[in-house]
Amino acid sequence: MDNDQHKKIEIINSREKDDIVEILKLFTNVETVTRDFSLTYKNAITEALPNAKQIVDRFHILKNLTDDLCNYLKRTVGDRIKLYKDTDSSYKDVLTKRQQDKIDTANRKWELIKEAKQLYQDKHTKTSIAKKLGISRVTLNLYLSLDEPPVKDSNCILDNYISLIKQCIIDGKKTKEIYEEMKKNGYKGKLTVLNMHMKSIRNEVKNNITYLKRSKIKKLFFYNLEDIKNENLKQDIIFYLNQNEELKKIVELEKEFKNILFSKKTRV
Repeated sequence: MDNDQHKKIEIINSREKDDIVEILKLFTNVETVTRDFSLTYKNAITEALPNAKQIVDRFHILKNLTDDLCNYLKRTVGDRIKLYKDTDSSYKDVLTKRQQDKIDTANRKWELIKEAKQLYQDKHTKTSIAKKLGISRVTLNLYLSLDEPPVKDSNCILDNYISLIKQCIIDGKKTKEIYEEMKKNGYKGKLTVLNMHMKSIRNEVKNNITYLKRSKIKKLFFYNLEDIKNENLKQDIIFYLNQNEELKKIVELEKEFKNILFSKKTRV
């Protein structure tokens, strides 16, 4: 903008101010004037009514605050936020197909064991039970000695690295990059072991990822969390706020400020 344009704006503002001053001088008993943030209004009121108290109206205070908060959100939060809701980082929830098949087989076997135990409790002979169930006497004796499903709980070298692997997947790292990150953290196993389980771990991560738009979070600056009707959206926002402590505190302070601003209680 050149100097001539600046002078033109100053002349227009000066004319506006002079007109406002002349109008305000018609009111001689004014004690309080409510206005927006306009400097033209401020200066005109100061000149015409020097003893009047000037108060910025609540609407413009709130609008300026909300605009600043929205700009803050745009600067600090991406347009699309990835939320990872992992309920359990233990290795036992990350199952390969082979491991799942073992559990399914054990569960089916447990049903057979419970039937054998019931028949034995009903005074059937071991010979008749074995014949009925199609198993040997040796197997039947083993079944009758079991008190829980026969699932072998074997440890895996990846057990202590599952959380790290998941975080690397969320960060978009490839398998070899994940392997290098694990080695930095003490992993002594081979890459082949990681490769064997990566598909199932990636699937679990994928199943626990949801996305939240920044525009949905912005609603918090205009409405209360309780006013959001979509329960899933509400839970996603709560989940994200618990991760972003700074934003959570800002939202809380904004609500407190609104309560003060619109309170009917008189404050000195």
